[in-house]
Amino acid sequence: MTRGSFAKNALFLISLSLLHNKAQGDFLDYNKDKFYDCSGGKNYTEEQEQDILVLPYIDRIAFLIIPPFSMFISLLVIIIFIRFNQTRSFPGYISFALALTDMVLNISYFSQAIYVFSEGNSPKSSDAFCQLTAAFGVIALTCQYIYNLAFAVIFQIKIRRSLKGYTNKQYYLHAFVLVVSVVISMVSMSLKQNGLNLFGLCSFSSSNKNTSFLNIIVLVAFNGIQWHTVYYLKKVVPNMQLRENSIKIINHYSLYVVMSSITFMIFLISDFIESMNCGYIKEPDVNIFITIGNLARVFLPLFQGIIRLTDPEIRQYCLYILAKMKMISMDPEQLQQLEERSRAQQMNQDSWVAELSKDLRISTVFTMLCSIYLDILEEDQKNSLGFKKLCMEDSQEIIQRVISNTVVNRRFKFDKWNFQKDNQRKQFQIVPIRMTTHSPILFRHIRDLDIDVIDFSKSLDVMKNQDQLMQAVGQADGGRSGEFFFFTHDNQLILKTLKEEELVPFKKNLYSYVEYMNQNQTSMISKIYGMYSFEAIKGDNQRINLLVMKNILCIPREYILRTYDLKGSKLGRQVLVNGKDYEEALLRKRVLKENEFMKYEKKIYLQEKESVLVKQILERDSQFLAKLQYVDYSLLIFKLDYKQFRLDQIQTSKQLFQSFNCMKDVRNNGIYYHIGIIDYLQEYNYKKKIEHKLKEVRYGIQADASIQEPNYYSQRFIEQIVKKIF
Repeated sequence: MTRGSFAKNALFLISLSLLHNKAQGDFLDYNKDKFYDCSGGKNYTEEQEQDILVLPYIDRIAFLIIPPFSMFISLLVIIIFIRFNQTRSFPGYISFALALTDMVLNISYFSQAIYVFSEGNSPKSSDAFCQLTAAFGVIALTCQYIYNLAFAVIFQIKIRRSLKGYTNKQYYLHAFVLVVSVVISMVSMSLKQNGLNLFGLCSFSSSNKNTSFLNIIVLVAFNGIQWHTVYYLKKVVPNMQLRENSIKIINHYSLYVVMSSITFMIFLISDFIESMNCGYIKEPDVNIFITIGNLARVFLPLFQGIIRLTDPEIRQYCLYILAKMKMISMDPEQLQQLEERSRAQQMNQDSWVAELSKDLRISTVFTMLCSIYLDILEEDQKNSLGFKKLCMEDSQEIIQRVISNTVVNRRFKFDKWNFQKDNQRKQFQIVPIRMTTHSPILFRHIRDLDIDVIDFSKSLDVMKNQDQLMQAVGQADGGRSGEFFFFTHDNQLILKTLKEEELVPFKKNLYSYVEYMNQNQTSMISKIYGMYSFEAIKGDNQRINLLVMKNILCIPREYILRTYDLKGSKLGRQVLVNGKDYEEALLRKRVLKENEFMKYEKKIYLQEKESVLVKQILERDSQFLAKLQYVDYSLLIFKLDYKQFRLDQIQTSKQLFQSFNCMKDVRNNGIYYHIGIIDYLQEYNYKKKIEHKLKEVRYGIQADASIQEPNYYSQRFIEQIVKKIF
């Protein structure tokens, strides 16, 4: 079975029919009797429209022969979608929806051709057949437009958000498309705009002079978005050494867009010329564009269906289904190989869009890690300045540089041969980017405060973080706020994305932040050691802000017994359902809140002196954050099994136990707590004020919602957390 076999057979049948009718003199019927004048000079009855607005003979033959082939292809796409789970992710569910709309359109075209052949003229616009056909045709066409646009838009969003990830609810999309399409069809019907059009089809009525101009606007917008997606794709990943399969699929999608755009452009030109002809030109021979437009209509689902079935990922499924249906001959050995390939392909649940996004994500993270590693290596080699030599202006200092393959290869000091060997295996590559280092002198001072605890060059070493890079690729959904997190191999540092609305006020407060950290080196505010911004040299100009932060956990996650995120509020601060039993494994993985803390812990038992010290530190930290107008921060508490950790570790770092945020439970031997304040860069701005007021309206002023003004938030944090649990 060749790629164009369906189309070739259809064209052959049409040609035979046309040759037969040419001998009878019925081949071309573009004469004055079939010319429709829409200039307003004539008022046609429905009976006259029946005789004038008739599908030309060529169009009837095409509408009779092409739709069965197209419907068969659509049926294959639907069967593949139902049969194979792997095709149900994006963009498979859009291909499935488009196959359904193609099926409806082809039934419409086929039934109208049958009607004209049997009756000798078109149905009346007011007939139930024409109205029903028009209603379903309008719904299907609207669905087709919206789904094609949705594919382009969602595809761009997924690539743009390749670092943080993007998940859309396909059921919401289907519901939205269906509702919009039905509403448009019902409005058109209620306004009596459904009926025979200039192309001899039951759709939007020809009596509406604005229909063609509206179609032009819609089609121009449609083609613009489709072509922009191809342009964006070519621009974003021009230098990436993608896997061969990804390259094939990108080229395949480009072919789909080119073909769709050309066909829709033919619609546009045909609609425009016919609207001009019936109103101004008034030449019967120009009606040849009716046939051109109709042929484009009927061939579009066929060509799109063929391209969908020859998708490199779908092709194996298609061949398997056809072989099972005995529509293509295949010996048992070939069939078994095809079945094994289909099964293996199905086990990989990532679609080609997910694979492309994954490639972009890992390259972006790898490039940023290399860039930060280079920057910290260079900055830490410079002479350190004491705090007295720092000033407010240092917070506004920036250093910009372009990171490329050449820069990385020239500056890295590790075994390049081994790295390149691993690089080929794991698909790591440098994406050319522009890096901005914010306030390097101030952040260097903060790093110096913990230089005895953290070896920054070791933590950020690219060679040692290769496994972590691969794990980070799987974090397509980000954290609870949609942010991206990367944990270094030694669990000492976190790389976390930062919103622009958080970056600006933090830079404003940075000198005060450094001053506080310098004066309070036992602070439990999770330290920030660096702040960077990245922009692609080619492609998307989206800016990614990244923080390098202290990881409060410091040890592997498998030793976590409980994780608590405490804010001091009780409203909505519960994760588990009351009265339901949970397995220990699940409790270890969930981030629990205030209500669960009171249920499982109630209190953290420390030595008395240590408890007093912790209260003082946390109280001071919270008051400082209130001074900077920060709210919505949390006290993160890890309850850890150090007994098992010590048994499993060959060597345990002494610095781990010397850290101020590492505390021993005096009641339970081998149990330690790691504690720190996190998520503290959210300023009490107008957005937070609006959120605060909305929660007051919803829950009442006495409900004590999480968001409060800074001083009250700090006071509640101290009273409800610090003084109660220590």
